[in-house]
Formats: sequence, structure tokens, C-alpha cells
Amino acid sequence: MRAACQHLLRVQRALNQMNVQLHHAVTDITGLTGLAILDSIVAGERDSEALARLRHYRCKKGEAELARARKERYLRRQAEQLGFHLTSVEGDVS
Repeated sequence: MRAACQHLLRVQRALNQMNVQLHHAVTDITGLTGLAILDSIVAGERDSEALARLRHYRCKKGEAELARARKERYLRRQAEQLGFHLTSVEGDVS
């Protein structure tokens, strides 16, 4: 569990470096909406509206608020680093 927490902190740090403020729009970035958006970012999706449409219907924030959470462009290596830490979180939890 400790390792999962450390990787989650690294995921959050990577998001901050990418200027993706997902934690302001989604309460739990490891929930259904957060993971769907993170997986799409790692897969290469860059369109804010497309990422916002991935929100789970029970998510309290609307698509407009989720679209505003991603403000800047980021490098592919930053997304790859995010993917590495994200798979580590998922591997440690399961």
C-alpha cells in the first residue's frame, strides 16, 4: 500500500508538471472518471473536450469544468512518464 501511495504522488507530480489540474475537477483521480481521463492522456489524447466526455455520469463536475482542468500542452515524454507511474499505481493496488 505504501508503494501505491508513493506512485500516486508521482502521478500527481507528473500532472502538475504537465499543468493538468485534474485534481481540481475530479475528487478522486483513481476513480472511474480520473482513470479514464489519465488513460486517454497516456494514449495520446490531447483534446480537452474529448477528455471531458469521458466523465462518468455520476461525476459531480460537468464537462465544461473538466475541459478547463487541462490548460496547457505537454510533451509526449511527460505523458509516457505519467503512464509509467499510473501502471505502477494500478499494479500496486491490484
